[in-house]
Amino acid sequence: MIVGARSNYALGRDWAPLRRLGRWQAGRAGPMNGHVLQTAISLALVVFGAFQADGFEAMVEFTAPVFWTFLFMVGLAVFRLRRRHPGIARPFRVPLYPLTPLVFCAACAWLAWSSVSYAASKAAVHVSLLVMLAGLVVLGGLLLHERVAHQRAPGSP
Repeated sequence: MIVGARSNYALGRDWAPLRRLGRWQAGRAGPMNGHVLQTAISLALVVFGAFQADGFEAMVEFTAPVFWTFLFMVGLAVFRLRRRHPGIARPFRVPLYPLTPLVFCAACAWLAWSSVSYAASKAAVHVSLLVMLAGLVVLGGLLLHERVAHQRAPGSP
């Protein structure tokens, strides 16, 4: 819940259409809108699991491929950001770079493939793939919104 809420907060700070998620509530020292969204997602998973024969197993089947694919992309982001911004100050150094993120990415890729294979064997992979497709559609919408906003900005080429 804490990591998800802070991820939602980061999305709100980076993407203008999601800016409501990027609000920090100083009195509670946390991203309350991010917590509300994460709570809604968690409750939706619980409700979904309640209607399945084995609720916990169903949630694992549906979310594990998404989880491991996301973490794989996080590992890839380390390489991309280091290549795009080589001179930026970094508050945390990755030990044994590039070996550590390579091992991390390899493990996440294998676990993503393994979880997709497992979900496919249970005829449940379609839900995971639909969740990932929905994420790609939202990302595409955010990128399109950003491009349109950039073109409308004064002084843009």
